[in-house]
Amino acid sequence: KNNMLYEVDWAEDGTYRPGEYNSPEKLFNDCLENSNEIDLKLGYFSSAAISVLADGFASFISNGGRMRMIINHIVSDEDKEAISKGIHGGFINCFDLTNFEELKKTFDEYQKQFFDCLAFLIYDKRIDIRIVKPRNKKGIAHTKSGQFRDGDSITSFTGSANFTLNGLFNNLEEITIDRSDSIDRMVQKRITSQREDFDSIMQMKKRNIEYLSPDNLVSAIKSNFGDKDIEELLNVEQKLKKLKLERKIQEK
Repeated sequence: KNNMLYEVDWAEDGTYRPGEYNSPEKLFNDCLENSNEIDLKLGYFSSAAISVLADGFASFISNGGRMRMIINHIVSDEDKEAISKGIHGGFINCFDLTNFEELKKTFDEYQKQFFDCLAFLIYDKRIDIRIVKPRNKKGIAHTKSGQFRDGDSITSFTGSANFTLNGLFNNLEEITIDRSDSIDRMVQKRITSQREDFDSIMQMKKRNIEYLSPDNLVSAIKSNFGDKDIEELLNVEQKLKKLKLERKIQEK
């Protein structure tokens, strides 16, 4: 079943919007279950998204998947600590990464074990993170794009949705995908240049970008950007509970 991006039932128009059948959540779950490499170039990152995508994420990691992320420097307190521990190599005890059931339980519960495991995934480079901002400017990293790869084919996306609860569920967002089996030359070039750009940021080669150490991560609490994503990073726990409750009710 694994690593078959060409078998995924993609949105016919290649567009995904929260609240619709073809939602960002569906896109991410389909891709997590069918790829072994994922690149995400984000504005805000919230590990709560991993928790809501627990199934897909557990299957991605237990199948040996690796994820690279380029994120901005504003995160929740818990994520800041986990990212710092992971990058600095604080000692963490995370069980057998090939055990799907255990991983799913851990990702789903979003407690201490979750953050220990997140730190371990970062330490183990299963999640390889670069923290970036524009060099010599006031702005922040704000891109939302990425690629899912299975060794043969590539599905790439660009859109407005961050890897956060709001981005996947609550906001009005739109994500569109490109696929490597397209015969459109512009699509082919876009997929190639997206990969080249991503690689050069991971290798810290781009001149217009400042690469930050985890010590430069700012807790959302200290920042005041008047931004919906910041609000979310502050009260992730309640949001998560509410979201999981809503989904339980829908499942009945």
